[in-house]
Amino acid sequence: MGATFQAARPLCLSAVALALLLPPALAAQDQDRHEGPSAVAGERASTHAAAPSAQARALGADESIGVDGVLDEAAWRAALPVTGFTQLDPVEGAPATEPTDVRILYDEDALYIAATLYDS
Repeated sequence: MGATFQAARPLCLSAVALALLLPPALAAQDQDRHEGPSAVAGERASTHAAAPSAQARALGADESIGVDGVLDEAAWRAALPVTGFTQLDPVEGAPATEPTDVRILYDEDALYIAATLYDS
């Protein structure tokens, strides 16, 4: 079981980095889309902005959370997973081809986001 966590550590750390960096990039991209001229020729218009927004709930952590890529603290098991992600490509809005679970914790000092990205 430890070997599985060791193998998943780079993926988990990458997912956390992606989760932290992607929202600002997408927000900037969406802002450019609304301020600039219409879509580039050949580029299909996205309906992503019109989709209803999802909400996630962060769980307060009662224990110290290790930032090590191993989700072995009890708080991670107690946090409700965010699921039901959809894809943008090839069919926008279709269910994701691979499941993803995102869990969010916080304490007095930090916000913790962990994603488990499954692959077949």
